[in-house]
Amino acid sequence: MSPIINVALESTTVQYTVRIYTGTGGSTDPSGALIMTPGTRLTVRAIPNSGYAFDRWTYKGQDAGSINPQTFLIDRDGITIIAAFKEGVEPPPNGEPPPPPPPPPPTAEFPWVLPASLALGIILFALGTARKTGKNNPTTKSNTTPSQNWINHWEEQRLKYIRLGKPLTELKARIIRHKSSLLLGREFGENADSFKKRRGLTEYYEWKPKGKDWD
Repeated sequence: MSPIINVALESTTVQYTVRIYTGTGGSTDPSGALIMTPGTRLTVRAIPNSGYAFDRWTYKGQDAGSINPQTFLIDRDGITIIAAFKEGVEPPPNGEPPPPPPPPPPTAEFPWVLPASLALGIILFALGTARKTGKNNPTTKSNTTPSQNWINHWEEQRLKYIRLGKPLTELKARIIRHKSSLLLGREFGENADSFKKRRGLTEYYEWKPKGKDWD
């Protein structure tokens, strides 16, 4: 007769771990880490603290809406459920609705917003006007045209660059930027040729200084 061997069998029931978290402003029921049977439907209630209101659920990393309480299907291990809260407005004790929010502060002097390109043009035009009327602006010299004044100004700058040993390519970039800023600052809708003629700058726009390393 064969000997009898006793074997102890251990339970192989599968269990899933569910973790419930909360943000600032409240708690949940239940909460913490739970051991659940697969396929269970778990109902969780969010409990906001005073001054807070429940906002929404996050389930498996996805937005799960704002129904409270909410029921979740436990269909895999390691599921996380998060309850988020937000600051809320409590109604007055007499049950009346809360007062309306205060009106917004008065707007600035200009209640509308300029398009970026138009705002830049206005700024550059104002800068150009300030330069034109400034004490050290070459266009204010008498007995010469604005074109010639600017040409003389940049020729003086060219000689200064040469004296200081600075590369003329930097001066070229400055002149190009200045011409561009003048054109951007012209009156709205005015074409470039009309602007040059009105300001007497046609010769200035056709001129470029001569010198080593310019081109």
